[in-house]
Amino acid sequence: MLDLWIRKIEDGRMDMFSRVTNLIEIHDYRLPEELRDAIILHLKVMKDEYTRYFTEIRKSDFNLVQNPFVQKLEDCITDDQDDAQEEFINLINDSGAKVLFSTMSVQQFLCSMLHTYPLVSQIEIKALLLFPSTYLSETGFSSLLTIKTKN
Repeated sequence: MLDLWIRKIEDGRMDMFSRVTNLIEIHDYRLPEELRDAIILHLKVMKDEYTRYFTEIRKSDFNLVQNPFVQKLEDCITDDQDDAQEEFINLINDSGAKVLFSTMSVQQFLCSMLHTYPLVSQIEIKALLLFPSTYLSETGFSSLLTIKTKN
């Protein structure tokens, strides 16, 4: 997913950052090239850190999140998830969903598809929630460490 974000930013699209997008659209703000390069560098460093911390995660776990409309069924959903496979087939053939995916951020798209395709959305949300929940765990352990030290 970070690769996708990096490509979008390099193309001048900042739709994954809603506040920056609002600033650009409402106030006709032009993002300085230095800031764009800093964001790209930060995302590349994050990608390296994720790779280091989460070596056991397969790239296929995130195929649905990146772009479900260009993925193969077998690359996204296991054979034992028959209902999810049926939902996935319906999703990739839904032209309205394709339009929404191209105009919304991943998070907005997931929320809008949650009621229509709940099983596929749950798979995507689990992949996305891995990182914030890990961050919160590490933050909690850091807080406990601070409390337990002489400080």
